[in-house]
Amino acid sequence: DYTPVPLSVEATIIARDPARLPDDVLSSARDALLAALAFDSRELGQALHQSDVLAALQSGAGVVGVDLDVLRYLDDADRVSHGMPDVAVLAHVPIAADELATLAPADLQVSIR
Repeated sequence: DYTPVPLSVEATIIARDPARLPDDVLSSARDALLAALAFDSRELGQALHQSDVLAALQSGAGVVGVDLDVLRYLDDADRVSHGMPDVAVLAHVPIAADELATLAPADLQVSIR
């Protein structure tokens, strides 16, 4: 048994390979982050760091640079119970030993500047 802890992520691709179509770059970045946060890719109690999110997004084909605009708990009750400040971008997202960080596709927004 575990408790899922839903997260919210918003990012802007600030630089991309001009040889790739913008929609392909967006899709690749989204897919890379969703895969990095998939059930089989995470451990119970594994915290999530800003650097994890940036590395996953930047591993997408054609992504050269990313700004992270939002990294936080989706539910404010989770933020409060983990003792975290109410900020748009957390440096790290603590996850308790019986919890698993999750990211639903609807809670991930990626755009290209």
